[in-house]
Amino acid sequence: MHSLVRSAPDGIRYIAHALGKGWLVLVAVTVIYLVVRWRPASPSARVAVTLSLVVGAIGTLVAVSNGGDWMPNGRLLVPYVPALIALLTAGIDESTKPRAVLFVWALLLVALQPITFDYTWEPIDDEYDTASARLNDAIRPDESVTTNVLGHLGYASPALQLFDVNGLTEPTVAKLHQDATVYGKFDATLVGERADPVIALNYWPDLVDIVAAADTPYVGVVSRQLEDANIFIALRAGEASRFASGLSSSYQVEVVPLNEAVADWRQVAPDGQSPTAGP
Repeated sequence: MHSLVRSAPDGIRYIAHALGKGWLVLVAVTVIYLVVRWRPASPSARVAVTLSLVVGAIGTLVAVSNGGDWMPNGRLLVPYVPALIALLTAGIDESTKPRAVLFVWALLLVALQPITFDYTWEPIDDEYDTASARLNDAIRPDESVTTNVLGHLGYASPALQLFDVNGLTEPTVAKLHQDATVYGKFDATLVGERADPVIALNYWPDLVDIVAAADTPYVGVVSRQLEDANIFIALRAGEASRFASGLSSSYQVEVVPLNEAVADWRQVAPDGQSPTAGP
Protein backbone atom coordinates (compact mmCIF):
# COMPACT_ATOMS: atom_id res chain seq x y z
CA MET A 1 0.00 0.00 0.00
CA HIS A 2 2.88 2.33 0.77
CA SER A 3 4.31 1.70 -2.70
CA LEU A 4 0.90 2.30 -4.30
CA VAL A 5 0.40 5.62 -2.52
CA ARG A 6 3.88 6.73 -3.52
CA SER A 7 3.47 5.72 -7.16
CA ALA A 8 -0.17 6.62 -7.80
CA PRO A 9 0.20 10.28 -8.89
CA ASP A 10 2.79 9.46 -11.55
CA GLY A 11 0.83 6.37 -12.59
CA ILE A 12 -2.37 8.33 -13.11
CA ARG A 13 -0.56 10.94 -15.19
CA TYR A 14 0.98 8.16 -17.26
CA ILE A 15 -2.41 6.60 -18.03
CA ALA A 16 -3.88 9.94 -19.09
CA HIS A 17 -0.87 10.63 -21.31
CA ALA A 18 -0.47 7.15 -22.79
CA LEU A 19 -4.12 6.51 -23.59
CA GLY A 20 -5.13 10.07 -24.29
CA LYS A 21 -8.33 11.89 -23.50
CA GLY A 22 -10.19 10.26 -26.37
CA TRP A 23 -10.00 6.72 -25.02
CA LEU A 24 -10.70 7.80 -21.45
CA VAL A 25 -13.80 9.70 -22.56
CA LEU A 26 -14.96 6.72 -24.61
CA VAL A 27 -14.64 4.33 -21.67
CA ALA A 28 -16.44 6.73 -19.33
CA VAL A 29 -19.31 7.27 -21.79
CA THR A 30 -19.59 3.51 -22.44
CA VAL A 31 -19.71 2.61 -18.76
CA ILE A 32 -22.34 5.29 -18.05
CA TYR A 33 -24.41 4.09 -21.00
CA LEU A 34 -24.29 0.47 -19.84
CA VAL A 35 -25.37 1.49 -16.35
CA VAL A 36 -28.30 3.57 -17.61
CA ARG A 37 -29.45 1.26 -20.41
CA TRP A 38 -28.61 -2.07 -18.79
CA ARG A 39 -30.68 -4.72 -20.56
CA PRO A 40 -29.08 -8.08 -19.84
CA ALA A 41 -30.24 -10.24 -22.73
CA SER A 42 -28.28 -13.27 -21.59
CA PRO A 43 -25.76 -14.42 -18.98
CA SER A 44 -23.02 -13.84 -21.56
CA ALA A 45 -23.78 -10.11 -21.47
CA ARG A 46 -23.23 -9.99 -17.72
CA VAL A 47 -20.01 -11.96 -18.13
CA ALA A 48 -18.79 -9.59 -20.87
CA VAL A 49 -19.35 -6.44 -18.84
CA THR A 50 -17.93 -8.00 -15.68
CA LEU A 51 -14.79 -9.06 -17.53
CA SER A 52 -14.51 -5.56 -18.99
CA LEU A 53 -14.47 -4.06 -15.53
CA VAL A 54 -12.03 -6.67 -14.17
CA VAL A 55 -9.60 -6.41 -17.10
CA GLY A 56 -9.73 -2.63 -17.06
CA ALA A 57 -9.20 -2.51 -13.30
CA ILE A 58 -6.21 -4.87 -13.45
CA GLY A 59 -4.53 -2.93 -16.25
CA THR A 60 -5.14 0.38 -14.50
CA LEU A 61 -3.84 -0.89 -11.16
CA VAL A 62 -0.69 -2.31 -12.75
CA ALA A 63 0.11 1.01 -14.42
CA VAL A 64 -0.77 3.12 -11.39
CA SER A 65 1.10 0.95 -8.89
CA ASN A 66 4.21 1.06 -11.08
CA GLY A 67 4.13 4.83 -11.24
CA GLY A 68 3.73 4.65 -14.99
CA ASP A 69 5.99 2.91 -17.46
CA TRP A 70 9.73 3.56 -17.64
CA MET A 71 9.93 1.58 -20.91
CA PRO A 72 8.74 2.79 -24.33
CA ASN A 73 5.60 1.97 -26.31
CA GLY A 74 3.01 1.80 -23.53
CA ARG A 75 4.14 -1.70 -22.57
CA LEU A 76 2.11 -1.90 -19.35
CA LEU A 77 -1.18 -1.10 -21.09
CA VAL A 78 -0.81 -2.96 -24.39
CA PRO A 79 -2.01 -6.35 -23.03
CA TYR A 80 -5.22 -4.90 -21.59
CA VAL A 81 -6.58 -2.35 -24.06
CA PRO A 82 -7.52 -4.73 -26.95
CA ALA A 83 -9.31 -7.10 -24.58
CA LEU A 84 -11.14 -4.22 -22.93
CA ILE A 85 -12.32 -2.86 -26.29
CA ALA A 86 -13.59 -6.30 -27.34
CA LEU A 87 -15.39 -6.92 -24.07
CA LEU A 88 -17.02 -3.50 -23.95
CA THR A 89 -18.20 -4.08 -27.52
CA ALA A 90 -19.74 -7.39 -26.49
CA GLY A 91 -21.43 -5.70 -23.55
CA ILE A 92 -23.05 -3.08 -25.78
CA ASP A 93 -24.02 -5.58 -28.46
CA GLU A 94 -25.67 -8.09 -26.15
CA SER A 95 -27.22 -5.94 -23.47
CA THR A 96 -28.62 -2.81 -25.15
CA LYS A 97 -31.20 -1.85 -27.74
CA PRO A 98 -31.38 -0.73 -30.50
CA ARG A 99 -28.56 -2.52 -32.29
CA ALA A 100 -27.61 0.72 -34.04
CA VAL A 101 -25.98 1.78 -30.78
CA LEU A 102 -23.09 -0.60 -31.48
CA PHE A 103 -22.57 0.94 -34.91
CA VAL A 104 -22.52 4.45 -33.43
CA TRP A 105 -20.08 3.29 -30.72
CA ALA A 106 -17.76 1.82 -33.34
CA LEU A 107 -17.80 5.06 -35.33
CA LEU A 108 -17.01 7.00 -32.16
CA LEU A 109 -14.08 4.68 -31.44
CA VAL A 110 -12.67 5.23 -34.94
CA ALA A 111 -13.24 8.99 -34.81
CA LEU A 112 -11.38 9.30 -31.52
CA GLN A 113 -8.27 7.44 -32.71
CA PRO A 114 -6.31 10.57 -33.75
CA ILE A 115 -6.53 11.88 -30.18
CA THR A 116 -6.40 8.57 -28.35
CA PHE A 117 -3.17 6.56 -28.20
CA ASP A 118 0.09 8.46 -27.90
CA TYR A 119 2.14 5.27 -28.14
CA THR A 120 2.31 2.64 -30.87
CA TRP A 121 4.08 -0.66 -30.45
CA GLU A 122 7.00 -1.40 -32.76
CA PRO A 123 9.60 -4.17 -32.44
CA ILE A 124 12.95 -2.77 -31.32
CA ASP A 125 16.21 -4.57 -32.03
CA ASP A 126 18.53 -4.37 -29.05
CA GLU A 127 22.08 -5.45 -28.30
CA TYR A 128 20.71 -7.40 -25.35
CA ASP A 129 19.21 -9.84 -27.85
CA THR A 130 22.62 -10.64 -29.31
CA ALA A 131 24.40 -10.61 -25.96
CA SER A 132 21.90 -13.05 -24.48
CA ALA A 133 22.40 -15.45 -27.37
CA ARG A 134 26.18 -15.39 -26.88
CA LEU A 135 25.81 -15.99 -23.13
CA ASN A 136 23.38 -18.81 -23.83
CA ASP A 137 25.94 -20.42 -26.14
CA ALA A 138 28.54 -20.47 -23.37
CA ILE A 139 26.50 -21.20 -20.27
CA ARG A 140 26.06 -24.65 -18.73
CA PRO A 141 22.65 -26.13 -17.88
CA ASP A 142 23.21 -25.78 -14.13
CA GLU A 143 24.32 -22.12 -14.31
CA SER A 144 22.34 -18.90 -14.32
CA VAL A 145 22.86 -15.23 -15.08
CA THR A 146 22.27 -12.56 -12.44
CA THR A 147 20.51 -9.64 -14.11
CA ASN A 148 18.02 -6.81 -13.80
CA VAL A 149 17.08 -6.98 -17.49
CA LEU A 150 15.29 -10.31 -17.55
CA GLY A 151 12.80 -9.08 -20.15
CA HIS A 152 15.44 -8.55 -22.81
CA LEU A 153 17.63 -11.52 -21.95
CA GLY A 154 14.73 -13.91 -21.45
CA TYR A 155 12.87 -12.84 -24.60
CA ALA A 156 15.81 -13.45 -26.93
CA SER A 157 17.04 -16.60 -25.15
CA PRO A 158 14.15 -18.34 -23.36
CA ALA A 159 16.35 -21.23 -22.23
CA LEU A 160 18.71 -18.91 -20.35
CA GLN A 161 18.33 -19.31 -16.59
CA LEU A 162 18.03 -15.87 -14.99
CA PHE A 163 18.11 -14.58 -11.42
CA ASP A 164 16.27 -11.26 -11.17
CA VAL A 165 18.00 -8.94 -8.71
CA ASN A 166 14.85 -6.82 -8.30
CA GLY A 167 12.61 -9.69 -7.27
CA LEU A 168 9.98 -9.53 -9.98
CA THR A 169 10.39 -13.29 -10.45
CA GLU A 170 12.42 -14.14 -7.35
CA PRO A 171 10.43 -14.68 -4.11
CA THR A 172 13.54 -14.43 -1.93
CA VAL A 173 14.04 -10.84 -3.10
CA ALA A 174 10.38 -9.91 -3.33
CA LYS A 175 9.72 -10.93 0.30
CA LEU A 176 12.47 -8.72 1.73
CA HIS A 177 11.13 -6.36 4.38
CA GLN A 178 12.19 -3.14 2.72
CA ASP A 179 10.66 -0.40 0.60
CA ALA A 180 10.64 -1.04 -3.12
CA THR A 181 11.36 1.38 -5.92
CA VAL A 182 9.46 1.34 -9.20
CA TYR A 183 11.94 -1.31 -10.37
CA GLY A 184 11.40 -3.62 -7.39
CA LYS A 185 13.62 -4.42 -4.41
CA PHE A 186 17.39 -4.82 -4.30
CA ASP A 187 19.77 -6.34 -1.77
CA ALA A 188 23.37 -6.59 -2.98
CA THR A 189 24.38 -8.96 -0.18
CA LEU A 190 21.63 -11.46 -0.94
CA VAL A 191 22.42 -11.40 -4.66
CA GLY A 192 26.19 -11.51 -4.14
CA GLU A 193 25.91 -14.70 -2.11
CA ARG A 194 24.79 -16.53 -5.25
CA ALA A 195 28.07 -15.81 -7.06
CA ASP A 196 26.61 -16.62 -10.47
CA PRO A 197 29.23 -16.95 -13.23
CA VAL A 198 27.73 -13.98 -15.10
CA ILE A 199 26.35 -10.71 -13.77
CA ALA A 200 24.78 -8.58 -16.52
CA LEU A 201 23.09 -5.35 -15.47
CA ASN A 202 22.06 -2.13 -17.18
CA TYR A 203 23.27 -0.05 -14.20
CA TRP A 204 26.91 -0.63 -13.29
CA PRO A 205 26.91 0.80 -9.71
CA ASP A 206 24.55 -2.02 -8.66
CA LEU A 207 26.86 -4.53 -10.33
CA VAL A 208 29.80 -3.17 -8.33
CA ASP A 209 27.81 -3.50 -5.09
CA ILE A 210 26.92 -7.12 -5.91
CA VAL A 211 30.52 -8.07 -6.65
CA ALA A 212 31.69 -6.35 -3.46
CA ALA A 213 29.26 -8.52 -1.46
CA ALA A 214 30.41 -11.77 -3.11
CA ASP A 215 33.20 -13.93 -1.70
CA THR A 216 34.19 -15.00 -5.23
CA PRO A 217 36.57 -12.90 -7.36
CA TYR A 218 35.15 -11.32 -10.51
CA VAL A 219 36.60 -9.63 -13.58
CA GLY A 220 34.96 -7.06 -15.82
CA VAL A 221 34.16 -7.03 -19.52
CA VAL A 222 35.18 -3.89 -21.40
CA SER A 223 33.46 -3.30 -24.72
CA ARG A 224 32.29 0.04 -26.09
CA GLN A 225 29.53 -1.69 -28.06
CA LEU A 226 28.12 -3.26 -24.93
CA GLU A 227 28.58 -0.20 -22.75
CA ASP A 228 26.82 2.06 -25.26
CA ALA A 229 23.86 -0.31 -25.00
CA ASN A 230 23.92 -0.26 -21.18
CA ILE A 231 25.19 -3.83 -20.93
CA PHE A 232 27.68 -4.03 -18.08
CA ILE A 233 29.04 -7.52 -17.47
CA ALA A 234 31.17 -9.06 -14.72
CA LEU A 235 32.38 -12.65 -15.00
CA ARG A 236 33.44 -15.00 -12.26
CA ALA A 237 37.20 -15.13 -12.63
CA GLY A 238 37.40 -18.90 -13.04
CA GLU A 239 34.78 -18.89 -15.82
CA ALA A 240 35.74 -15.68 -17.61
CA SER A 241 37.51 -17.16 -20.65
CA ARG A 242 34.52 -19.33 -21.58
CA PHE A 243 32.01 -16.46 -21.61
CA ALA A 244 34.44 -13.95 -23.09
CA SER A 245 35.04 -16.33 -25.98
CA GLY A 246 31.31 -16.50 -26.64
CA LEU A 247 30.86 -12.74 -26.49
CA SER A 248 33.86 -12.13 -28.75
CA SER A 249 32.08 -13.83 -31.65
CA SER A 250 29.80 -10.77 -31.85
CA TYR A 251 31.68 -8.02 -29.98
CA GLN A 252 35.12 -6.64 -29.41
CA VAL A 253 35.60 -7.45 -25.76
CA GLU A 254 38.47 -7.32 -23.31
CA VAL A 255 38.51 -9.01 -19.91
CA VAL A 256 40.21 -6.82 -17.31
CA PRO A 257 40.40 -6.53 -13.51
CA LEU A 258 37.13 -5.21 -12.19
CA ASN A 259 38.58 -1.89 -11.01
CA GLU A 260 39.79 -1.19 -14.57
CA ALA A 261 36.37 -2.06 -15.96
CA VAL A 262 34.70 0.26 -13.46
CA ALA A 263 37.02 3.09 -14.49
CA ASP A 264 36.01 2.53 -18.10
CA TRP A 265 32.32 2.33 -17.26
CA ARG A 266 32.54 5.49 -15.20
CA GLN A 267 33.99 7.34 -18.18
CA VAL A 268 31.36 6.07 -20.62
CA ALA A 269 28.42 6.22 -18.21
CA PRO A 270 29.19 8.58 -15.32
CA ASP A 271 25.58 8.43 -14.08
CA GLY A 272 25.49 4.63 -14.13
CA GLN A 273 23.92 4.30 -17.57
CA SER A 274 25.08 5.34 -20.99
CA PRO A 275 23.11 8.28 -22.40
CA THR A 276 23.26 6.82 -25.92
CA ALA A 277 21.07 3.71 -25.72
CA GLY A 278 19.82 0.80 -23.70
CA PRO A 279 16.66 -0.24 -21.84
